[in-house]
Amino acid sequence: MEIYKIIGVALAGVVLVMVVRPVQPQVAVLLSLATGVALLWMTLSQLETVVGFLRELAEGSGLSGGFLGVGLKVTGIAILTDFAVQACQDAGEKGIAGKVELAGKVIMLLVALPMLAGVIEILRKLAPS
Repeated sequence: MEIYKIIGVALAGVVLVMVVRPVQPQVAVLLSLATGVALLWMTLSQLETVVGFLRELAEGSGLSGGFLGVGLKVTGIAILTDFAVQACQDAGEKGIAGKVELAGKVIMLLVALPMLAGVIEILRKLAPS
């Protein structure tokens, strides 16, 4: 099962960081970041199943594929933004983390604007004149 691998990598990374941090704090930050990237990669590989399921669900419901695409893009941006924010916080850069979080929110909003416009157009057509 994949969770055992993820836990193993996480624990190995934590032990390495704890051993290295007192001697080389800069290297410890890099080890922490590398462990995080490995964990993110392992987790994202599991998303293929989720995406396939969501595609089937969208096709079966008759919804436009554009809605699914936007939803997946926003989810991806949220995951990557959260990863970057946590990496900045781990490095002690809370100010930068806050700016990355804000940028992620703005970009998610920009990506979702066409979907919002589509929903408004659908509501306009449904509303009595």
